[in-house]
Amino acid sequence: NPLIERGELKNLKSLIDTGTKGFLRSTIPSYTPVAISSFLTGMNPGKHGIFDFTITNHNNYETFKNLANSSTIKAPTIWELFGKTDKKIISFLFPLSYPPQPVNGIMVSKVKPEIMKTNPFTYPESLKNELFAHLGNVDYSRMPFSADVRMKYRSSSKDFFSRSLSNLYYKFEKEKEAIRYLMSKHEWDLLMLYFNNTDLTQHWFWKFMDKSHPLYDSGRSEYSEEIFNIYKAIDAFIGELLSKIGNDVNLLIFSDHGFGPLYYKFQLNNWLMDKGLLVIKPGKRKRLTVARRNLKEISRRFGLGELVKVLPGRIKGISFPVPRMTNIPLREIVDWQRTRAYGTLFGININLKGRDPMGIVEKSECDELVNYIKNELKTLSYTDRNCIIENVFQKEELYNGESLDYATDILFIFKNEFPCQVSIDISEDGVFKNTGDEEMLSGTHFSSINGIFVASGKDIERGKVIHGASIIDILPTVLYLMGQPVPSNIDGKVLKDAITSDFLSQNPMEFSEGEHVTRKEFVFTNEEREAIQKELKGLGYLE
Repeated sequence: NPLIERGELKNLKSLIDTGTKGFLRSTIPSYTPVAISSFLTGMNPGKHGIFDFTITNHNNYETFKNLANSSTIKAPTIWELFGKTDKKIISFLFPLSYPPQPVNGIMVSKVKPEIMKTNPFTYPESLKNELFAHLGNVDYSRMPFSADVRMKYRSSSKDFFSRSLSNLYYKFEKEKEAIRYLMSKHEWDLLMLYFNNTDLTQHWFWKFMDKSHPLYDSGRSEYSEEIFNIYKAIDAFIGELLSKIGNDVNLLIFSDHGFGPLYYKFQLNNWLMDKGLLVIKPGKRKRLTVARRNLKEISRRFGLGELVKVLPGRIKGISFPVPRMTNIPLREIVDWQRTRAYGTLFGININLKGRDPMGIVEKSECDELVNYIKNELKTLSYTDRNCIIENVFQKEELYNGESLDYATDILFIFKNEFPCQVSIDISEDGVFKNTGDEEMLSGTHFSSINGIFVASGKDIERGKVIHGASIIDILPTVLYLMGQPVPSNIDGKVLKDAITSDFLSQNPMEFSEGEHVTRKEFVFTNEEREAIQKELKGLGYLE
């Protein structure tokens, strides 16, 4: 790591020097809801049931209908496992923690600012008022995704990047302030903190750091160090935390995926059309829609942001109908009666008879079709680059469990030297297109399945490099280090190579009967769903 080599991540380097490090294999797909659910449960997605940001079950063709949340995780989580012990927990801003679950301690859920203002997002519920009384006024408009991100970006990309940086650091300061307060006022045995500031910065600012990036602009050098800067800011806070908690602890730092540049888009449904597997109805692919935008949003779109600042607030809030051409949803333009396979953001589904609403592929034909698609993907090329796919998987090769049927049928990852992610838009641009300046994102983790793992502390080996660690191994390792039994039905293993021989010999491993969990279903309102949809579109996870 260049920052560690340059001595600019002093606290992380100290933890590595006095502890254990290694790569941490994420899930496939290497996306946060899937990977974090695997950490929380110690299980593969086929058991915990989270395969995407949305709830997938093949009973419709919508790409965005019901959102995954804490109630849709189909396996016991770390919160529930520790809730049955005398160990108190602080859980802070973990994905899929909303609505907050009862814990033996406190939980601050990760949720949209629009929801945070009006809904309980903490456990206990009274903690919300306690926290805000300490934090004072929180400017929700400065949270990175409090409005239509893509409109902000298109209005003025330079303005977008400068404002995004300011808002990211504002968000980070509020997070740090909240953590300091919680640690000082509440007892805890297990402290769980999640930060996505590095993720957001790499999504947005990669092109300014990477001189090989097709969108690299030497004239925007003021942003070239921003990814490094956010890592340094996180490192400084790690140092602050270490000074507070002392040496009599075990500390684990890990990421739910890696990261890399985004140079190309693979237009998966265009490829399936070329293969004769997906058929489009004749007619237009776009239609005129009307959305209401207030004067402030409209002014940004046309570069008049400075002018509107002088207008009274009530004038800025006046909304107007704004017509625009939008893509007709995939479910409406596909001829499902003639379509054998269709693309998702993470892979390919077979249009299976008896499962999909208008499925036509017989079960007896499925294996042959899957093998054909897998072989075609393995030979996929782009210009002079042959075999750009690193690996192709049938879902049974990756997952097992009661939720297996809900998974995407075929998944794949690109080779590292081909920085690409999937687009499911049907367009006239061909199978591949270069990342254009209209794209807000220049970094991706579509195929970045290796995250980081660093552990240090009184029971951790010093100067050790471990191999073969997976994100599902974090939960059993934490349970074991804290003297708790490991459920027998989880997939993860205790990372013994990271733990001292003294601790291993003095603490025989115990196992508990695997449990099942039933939760009351929670469904977001339409307004909440739309707010989250805007956020996911801004991150490129929805189109």
